[in-house]
Amino acid sequence: MKITFQTPELQKRLGQLGAVIARTSQEALYVSVRIFSNAAGIMFLQGADGDSTLTLKLPNATTDDKSANMLVEYARLNAIVQRFTAPQAVLALNGESEAVLLSGRSRARLSCLPTAPFMSLPVVSTIPTEEEIAVSGGVVLPLPGLKGQIEQVLFTVPKEQSKYVMASALIFAKDKILTVAGCDSKMIGMSLAPIDSEFPSFTIPKTALELLSKLDGGALNLVTVIDSESMLTFSTDCELLTYGQTHAEFPPYQRVIPEAGSHVLCITLKNKETFLAALETIRPSCLGLFKGVAFSVKSATELCLTAARVDKQATGVVFTDMADESLDADITGTAVKFELDIDRLLPFAKQATFPVTLYVKSSSTPVDIHANGGTPDKPVYRLVVMPMNIESGVSSTPISVVE
Repeated sequence: MKITFQTPELQKRLGQLGAVIARTSQEALYVSVRIFSNAAGIMFLQGADGDSTLTLKLPNATTDDKSANMLVEYARLNAIVQRFTAPQAVLALNGESEAVLLSGRSRARLSCLPTAPFMSLPVVSTIPTEEEIAVSGGVVLPLPGLKGQIEQVLFTVPKEQSKYVMASALIFAKDKILTVAGCDSKMIGMSLAPIDSEFPSFTIPKTALELLSKLDGGALNLVTVIDSESMLTFSTDCELLTYGQTHAEFPPYQRVIPEAGSHVLCITLKNKETFLAALETIRPSCLGLFKGVAFSVKSATELCLTAARVDKQATGVVFTDMADESLDADITGTAVKFELDIDRLLPFAKQATFPVTLYVKSSSTPVDIHANGGTPDKPVYRLVVMPMNIESGVSSTPISVVE
């Protein structure tokens, strides 16, 4: 048996497999890659971990045996192949337990393991076939757009799940708008985009989101998402990703979304570079228990950001101003001093397209932040975040309204 690969294609697909292989387990079967063909002679690479699998099509590879099926050590194969410079590589089976890999003047011997134990793994044996995927329906989404929305909200999805924290994102399409939302106990991130279809909500765990973000979608740039009781399946024309489903009850985030028009203060920041530079400058001065930055209004055109040292003492919490930055802004309404977690604010600001507008009701209610041309009535990219406790609360000093 002989398999001929196009080197760049093999390098790319082996690199992708690294996202799954041995992610949580170092057992022999989980550190191996299965190389096999289907009845049509199309070659595939397949890797697995305890809760996920990734199967990758190699349409430009050829074989003289349509029953090709071998299992080799992934790390060594990948390390060797990534250094190849010749345009092709040939893998030839030499008996039942050894294969020889050739490319240009390079030659390497690889040990082969029995494939039956790998294929019998529960996570592998339940991988749906192309026919099963075709009849199961699922939701078809544009992969580049979905990946972009996931990237925008991923920082709001916590790594660990607890009683009040959901380590999953919510995805649904309603009124021809695709929404991807993440939530921890202090913030909600939402990304919204137009779509031609509608479907009910389902959740995707953070690990699956990260794996999904590594798919390239092939020529069609579409992904079919199938949400079943036992697993999530993500299928493109060249990739098949499965993840052991952990069904999650996403918190009723709508209850804390501020009602449009309920704000008393509106702050619009137009210059992204200036805002990010200010946050990065004062970030090292956010010391102590909390990493907060206080927002206070100086005038209708000037905003002050203050980093404080926060110390818990016997007499109470003590705030000491350590650094501040002043920024140009368009400000209307009544001045309210509020404080936001800088580690929650920065990821949003880095992803956002400016101008960014903050809608504030009080120093103790959620701050509604909009970017990418969105508004409370028509959000596009949104962060709703609870303010932190601050030394002083609401200022009753009104500022001029800019028409």
